[in-house]
Amino acid sequence: MGRLSALHRLQQVDGEISRRRIRGEQISAILANSTELLSVQQSLDGNHNLLEVARVSIREAEYAAQAQREKLEQTENSLYGGLVSNPKELQDLQLEAESLKRHLQTLEDRQLEVLLEQEELQEQRQSMTQQLAGLQTRRATEHAALFSEQAQLDIELDNLQAEREAATVSVAAADLVRYEALSRKLSGLAVASLHEGTCTACGLTITPSMQQVIRGGADLVNCPQCGRILYAG
Repeated sequence: MGRLSALHRLQQVDGEISRRRIRGEQISAILANSTELLSVQQSLDGNHNLLEVARVSIREAEYAAQAQREKLEQTENSLYGGLVSNPKELQDLQLEAESLKRHLQTLEDRQLEVLLEQEELQEQRQSMTQQLAGLQTRRATEHAALFSEQAQLDIELDNLQAEREAATVSVAAADLVRYEALSRKLSGLAVASLHEGTCTACGLTITPSMQQVIRGGADLVNCPQCGRILYAG
């Protein structure tokens, strides 16, 4: 195998390795990302706290309304029980009863309001619980597929790594040093192909005389613009 062909083959293998590593990193990021689940769970926790507040408010409203009813009953017993005959006292009791009735209505309205709030919160909780269950089911399905893909990538990377080791055997030591230095400098792409006289990495048109040297394969020729080793195929 010629110098250029050996380097080009090594570049192809490294490209495959790079693509699988990038995909592996993407999968790891997806598997680690639980933002959506956490958001719904936090909403559920907040809903739970609001429901607890609503339940306390309902009990307080019930106690307050019951106490008001008892006061009203006592006042009406005094008013209509025949024990009070003084007109002034009867008038005062009448006014007190009317005031107690108005306040009782306010308390009952508040009681109904907190009951409706509780009902709305319970509906929200049911909806969020269903949403969370759906997310968990979907996440489990997606993760199963991703774990399977990740395992396959690991196998392929092991095979490619062995293939890379075999490919480096055909590369001269000095050429390998040059290749790896360029690879580190140029984002992993040290060898670029020529296509219709153009460097496929940067788009520079290569002169005919330089193309001839590249096709000869005896010397390594770098692209004048991007610096990559050019391969004519």
